[in-house]
Amino acid sequence: MLSFLNSLKNSSGTSFPLRLFLTFTSVGLVWLAFPGQKGEGVSWLVWVCLVPWGFALKGAKPKAGLLLGFLFGFFVFFGVLPGVTHGLKMLLGLSNAKIWILYVLCCALGAFPYALFGWMQGVFGWLGKAFGAPRAAGCLALFLVLVPQVMPVHYYLVLYNSPIPIQIADLGGVPLLLFIINLTNWYALEAVIGFLQKKNFIIPATAFVLFLTVIAIYGQHRLMEFHGKSERGEFKQRMHVVSIQPNIPLKSFNESKDLEAVTRLSEQAIKQFPSADIFILPELPRYLNCDGEFFQKKILPLAKQVGKEFLVQCDKELGQSPPYIFSSAKNLSPFEKDDIQRTDQEYHKIILFPFGEYLPFSDSFPAIKDFFRFYRNYTPGSRTEPLHLNGIIFIPSICYEAIFSRHIRRLVREEGDILINQTNDGWWGESDGAMIHLALSVFRTVEYRVPMVRVTHSGVGAFVAATGEIVPGSMTPMFEEAVTSFPLFIPEQRSPYFYLGDVFLWGLLVLFASELFCLRLNKKKIENIKFERPE
Repeated sequence: MLSFLNSLKNSSGTSFPLRLFLTFTSVGLVWLAFPGQKGEGVSWLVWVCLVPWGFALKGAKPKAGLLLGFLFGFFVFFGVLPGVTHGLKMLLGLSNAKIWILYVLCCALGAFPYALFGWMQGVFGWLGKAFGAPRAAGCLALFLVLVPQVMPVHYYLVLYNSPIPIQIADLGGVPLLLFIINLTNWYALEAVIGFLQKKNFIIPATAFVLFLTVIAIYGQHRLMEFHGKSERGEFKQRMHVVSIQPNIPLKSFNESKDLEAVTRLSEQAIKQFPSADIFILPELPRYLNCDGEFFQKKILPLAKQVGKEFLVQCDKELGQSPPYIFSSAKNLSPFEKDDIQRTDQEYHKIILFPFGEYLPFSDSFPAIKDFFRFYRNYTPGSRTEPLHLNGIIFIPSICYEAIFSRHIRRLVREEGDILINQTNDGWWGESDGAMIHLALSVFRTVEYRVPMVRVTHSGVGAFVAATGEIVPGSMTPMFEEAVTSFPLFIPEQRSPYFYLGDVFLWGLLVLFASELFCLRLNKKKIENIKFERPE
């Protein structure tokens, strides 16, 4: 133990096996922090989970930092997204060998920003130096946000069920939250290094406590402000949405039998919540035509019967050769076609799921189509228009569109009031994939101060307030039928982040690029200095 502590005092002399051990210690802490299948997870570990990895990177050479960063990112993804393998098998019908090849590639892509940061840390050696913590925090945050990801599953999302600290996202979005999480970790690292080396550890320890205190005070203030307005009725409107979770079998499918659950639960919802404003069905596991017999002869009569809107997910085909197929959110209006009040509207999914709904690079590499034979060739939509229903402007999102902040911002800018996320997470089986998907989407509510209804086919559905607080009792169980409805308040004011956008992110990028330029310029000046030989 003494030799272990001595090696940490001077990290530049740390052996590579010890660096590996410290890196995997951080991986384990991140795993413990992530939400499990039922939402459990030690979320407070997010404030210190990077510290062992920071010890591993301190004093490491660039190539070693690159490898340590890659290993950290790869195994974080590998451990928290195992449900992806189940989903790929269910969706694409691939063999186990192909599934694991694709999964390893996804994990490697997810590890790329961490590898870049490890290399940059090896080049500049920020950790442990004066003002190194904010520099390292900014660098890591930039890479995590700007490097494209299929599934941006990073450690910040463990705070999805911790409403106080995530309120800071209404100022600078997820980039600001990531920066602060990184900063507290690196200040904790500096405090431990200072303590071990018997140097001044009070300043970084104070900074660590100060940042946590500031976001706690800000978060509590914003929550109290929202709840106070709620009690005084200072809101645009109170909305009653009914979520219908039919839990249709994914494998064996009998249309007449299994779709009966949709109509039966819809009828139950009408009886249970007759005064609701709108009824919403989730993304269904089968490809049903928007103009097909089921929706027109089963669901539309229900809408007419109750006089309320039904929002459904279905496929919209345009009669061309080959036909364009859209994954759509369609409002089935209770009004007749010739009625001037008819309000039917459609939204076509814009961000498609790669390999499941389209094949990336298939035009350039046609052979990839032989690898993925069961994908659905959808066409992405192009119109970012919300749905106007019953005087409320709904922000539609299908499946994992809700995890992309910039996409949701475009719809919120169209004066959207409430975010609707229709999804089917049954493909991920008995894994924590559904909880991670929910966690990723919760942050949109805080960033833009809009409530969200997450309507799922087989769980986990939820009603989320504009503070990111999940309404108690609203989370639906996995693989069970459910009909739920909870009131959601729509704030009249949006967040600062809604108006400012990514000002913090771009400001951080400018500062970081400027510093790199200055360092490069200073290096050239040093190299150009000529020393005269003494006579």
